[in-house]
Formats: sequence, structure tokens, C-alpha cells
Amino acid sequence: MELSLHAQVKTEAVPLALVVQSLNVLAMDACSLEESIQNTLLENPLLEAAPGIDNQMKDYLFAQIRHVPSLHDLLHRQLGCLELPHKLYCAAALLIDCLDEDGWLREDLTQLAAQWEASPTLLENALSVVQSLEPTGVGCRDLSECLLLQLREQDPPDPLALDIAANHLQALADRTFPFGAYDHDALTAALMNIYSLSPRPCASCGEDHTQYIVPDIRVYTDEDGNLQAELINQPGAPILTPLYHDYLRAGSDDDRQYVRSQLDSARNYLHALQMRNRTLGQIAGFLVSRQREFFRSGPEALRAVSLSQLAELLDVSVSTVSRAVAGKYVEYAGKTYALRDLFHSSGNGELSRPAIIRRIRALLETQPNLSDSRIAALLEEQGIHISRRTVNKYRHMEE
Repeated sequence: MELSLHAQVKTEAVPLALVVQSLNVLAMDACSLEESIQNTLLENPLLEAAPGIDNQMKDYLFAQIRHVPSLHDLLHRQLGCLELPHKLYCAAALLIDCLDEDGWLREDLTQLAAQWEASPTLLENALSVVQSLEPTGVGCRDLSECLLLQLREQDPPDPLALDIAANHLQALADRTFPFGAYDHDALTAALMNIYSLSPRPCASCGEDHTQYIVPDIRVYTDEDGNLQAELINQPGAPILTPLYHDYLRAGSDDDRQYVRSQLDSARNYLHALQMRNRTLGQIAGFLVSRQREFFRSGPEALRAVSLSQLAELLDVSVSTVSRAVAGKYVEYAGKTYALRDLFHSSGNGELSRPAIIRRIRALLETQPNLSDSRIAALLEEQGIHISRRTVNKYRHMEE
């Protein structure tokens, strides 16, 4: 059975466990993948290191790198400590991989249930499991839920703060909240409690650590002057031991059943490694094609290219693409770029928002007192059509 990068299948449902493994391997950078391969070699007796691969320099490189666990790493570790039914565990693991860097679930559970051919009830229960993990607030789907998860952990919870977070956040934002209907002291305490909470409770996970960058992709110019891309710093994939045929014929029925289960596990893992390499190769080719001028000319030529365009090309979900590019880097001409930074959906025409911001800053460096209207006119002469209001927003915005 061939695994797919996503769980949307037409004739045969892919078991959640295989989808989880496939997505986890896809999300790994080179360092995490090296660690995963070494652990798998220890756990599965039917896999062995491929002969003839000189990993001495890679081993030295990876030994210098202190792996910083990401939010997803921390959540997976906590999940592994829980005693859960197998399907619930797999569904929770998939939802963890769908969380963004702040720990929010931006995708609709109903759509995920249809995509994964899973029960909506199963995913609701799985989300409850994820929301029970630390830090408190992880797995929220909106601001109200984020605050409620944190408020419910307080001992005792403040009923008024819970009511405001559940039902009146929009009224607070619109300045239509009926302040006079509540006791002043109780309301003040509830609001101060809410304002003390974090809308991004997971944002600091994995910070304050020294982290070395090991690029997964290199872009280079070949002898004919054409841009090419290749995977680099990738650990050697293991291979099946030639002795597994003997293992299948020897021993008792229980022994053979164990060997068959390990054989299935080994093949699935190897397939996941192949899929990861193929997908990263496709992503690299996509970038060379769509961001050619960026590599040739520099950041000002960064095009407006979205993750959804790449997802459509690969026929996978946007969340799968997001995990594939997260934490990975591209090397070109001695410089290293975060893979995610090469994708920007907002902008104007062919230029991305960061590229337009750089154009505005370049104008302001030579003429600091330019008005928004004048900047808009100068950009219009360059073929960049944005309003004065947008100029005002961009000139005060970080890239």
C-alpha cells in the first residue's frame, strides 16, 4: 500500500498511524531526521545502516548541534506519556502537527475529519486531549477559547472572567460592553485577570536556546548559467537487512509474526523517507522556478508566492506544505534563507509585501520626508499599484 502525503484518499483509507509517521518525517529538518534514523536503527532489527556511506563529516557536524525541541516536539513527548486508545492517540498526534507556531489550530475540524476520513467525534475528543497538554492554551481555535483554557486552569476560576471571555470579547473590542451592569470591583478584577493572560501562550516555547542552522536545500548556478537545486546535509537512509528472508522462515509462529510486523514498520519508514526527499526536491524546484529573480537580484525581487500555490502543485493540503517548509533553510551563494521566508501571499502583482516594503524604505532613505501620496506615485511609476493608505501601513511595518 502506497502512502500519501495527506490522508485524502479515493479508494482506500490510509491508516492514521501511517499518515502520522509520514507527516512527522516530512516535517523533520536534517538534524531531526538524523536522530530519527539512529533511533529507528536501534528499534527495528530489520534495518541497518547503508554500506559505503561516509558519514564521518556529517556525524561531526550533527554532534556539534544541540537540538532545540520545538513546540511540536514538546507536545508529542507529552502525548507519548498518556495512555490513550490507538486511534485517539493518532488523531491527537495529527492535530498537534496542524498547530501553528503559536499553538493555535487554524483549520476547521469538520474539514479535517472529511480529509482524513475520520469521525468528527474522534477529532473533537483528540482536540480535548491536545488542549490538556502544556502550555495551557495550546490547541485553541480562537481568542475566546485561548483565554477560556487559561482561565479554567485557575484555582478557583473567576466566573465573571469566564463569562466575559466566552460571550463579551467583541463587545469589549467595540466599546459596547455594559460596564454599569456589573459590580465595579468584581468587574475590575475580572478584566485585569483577562488582560494578564497571553493570546499566544505557546510563543516562547523553544526560545532562549542556541540553535545552529543546517540547510536542507542548496541552490546553485550550473555551468550553463542556469539555477539548479539539490538536497544537502541529508543523513543516509537505512536499508533492509538481506537476512530478513531467513528470519521469516525461522522460529515459531510468534517469531514470524513479530518479524512481519517489523518488516511492515521498516518498509513504511523507508517509504516515508523517500516521500520526504521527493517532496523537498519538488519544493526546491518550485522555488527555483518561482523565485528565480530573488536568487539572481536579491530580496527586492522576492515574488508574491503562497503556500497554497505550492500545495496545489503537490496536490496536498496547505497544512502539509506548512509543516514541510517549517524549520528548513536554503543555501545560495554563501547566504542562508529560511524556507518559509520565501513564501509570501500578500503583495502587489508579482512582488511580495516584503519586497514592496524594501522599495518604500529605499525611497525614504534618499528622501526621508516623502509623503504617503508621493511614495504611492513613485511606486506607480515602477509598476507597483498600491494606495496611499497601504503605503502608510507598509512604511511602519516590519518585513
